[in-house]
Amino acid sequence: MTVVIPVVTDWDHAARCLEHLERERQTFALGVLAVSRLGAQVATSIAARFPWVRVMQVDADTTIPAMRALGIEQANASVVAIIEDHVDVPSGWATRMHDLVLERGGVVAGPVADGSRRFSSRAAFICEYSGALPPVASGPREGLPGNNTAYPARVLAPQRELLAAGGWEDELHERLAGEGVSLWLDEGVEATHELELGALEYAGLRYHYSRAWAGRRRRGAPFARRVLSAAKSLALPPVLLARILGRAASRPRYRGIAVMSLPLQVLFVVAWAAGEFVGNLAGPGHSLTKVR
Repeated sequence: MTVVIPVVTDWDHAARCLEHLERERQTFALGVLAVSRLGAQVATSIAARFPWVRVMQVDADTTIPAMRALGIEQANASVVAIIEDHVDVPSGWATRMHDLVLERGGVVAGPVADGSRRFSSRAAFICEYSGALPPVASGPREGLPGNNTAYPARVLAPQRELLAAGGWEDELHERLAGEGVSLWLDEGVEATHELELGALEYAGLRYHYSRAWAGRRRRGAPFARRVLSAAKSLALPPVLLARILGRAASRPRYRGIAVMSLPLQVLFVVAWAAGEFVGNLAGPGHSLTKVR
């Protein structure tokens, strides 16, 4: 199995992530490809500290989907996994991911737990990952997270054009499901997300991701359709807020922080809707280069 990691945060996060994967290599034949946009110093540090990692250095404005696409193109194993540089995998993760993909013949993802400490970071995590909060029951899912996920290489090969064009995981998974590929969420491969963010910092990231997503979806659409989509986005905040809080309420580990962070959740969903509003009308702009 080859693990592709876009390195977009900093050296400390990347080093911790790779230390967890180094442990996995003690029991499993695991290759790792780190695609870094953080400059020569970080790329050199990765190569020196983790000589078993293949490092690809890209320009600072390279988008995460483009970094993933480059890594997938260079992967040389029958199974390709995608994580983030601020995601830590549990012991036995590589073996279980690999075996599940071969067993099921489709896409396998695991839930993502919060490892942050700041209140604002924990609130941001709930907003971002409400659909994959542990505990979860293993089973088929329409939507999967894209940062704790493994694919048979054979199902990715026909999607090169979509990946190269900047398609995010939701678009990729939708395409694969439409082609009959199974999507499976497994409780046994829970990873930990560790990224500290301020409330305004995350609201900005949420805006840019949403603008990039909506702008890509509506690219080339007639103006009337874009206006209609923008108008619909104005109704998103209460819908998103109800969805996020409803999901968190069913997870005792996250119920309390979800309630206490209600004012921040309102801020986040307003930023989410604003991004979609602008993206539908004006396109993605340069928002995708600002996402991490």
